[in-house]
Amino acid sequence: MQSHVTRNSTSYVVSAKYDDNISYESYLSNVVYVQEGFNQIYQERAQDMFGKNFYDLEKPEYRAVRGGIPRAISIAESE
Repeated sequence: MQSHVTRNSTSYVVSAKYDDNISYESYLSNVVYVQEGFNQIYQERAQDMFGKNFYDLEKPEYRAVRGGIPRAISIAESE
């Protein structure tokens, strides 16, 4: 994904696929883990762009940090 960020490309999707044997708790914790990856990217960009914590940004700054990096997550069904 970092290469997409470097190129300012928004044509990506993070795909997660789970089988039927995984517990719902494990499924949810893994989805949260993927979301935290996006949050880390946004946090690093907020620091680089504005010298602020991502969660302390004003709305225009928030949009600038998130711009070009959509939270694109696909949950695939097992085969």
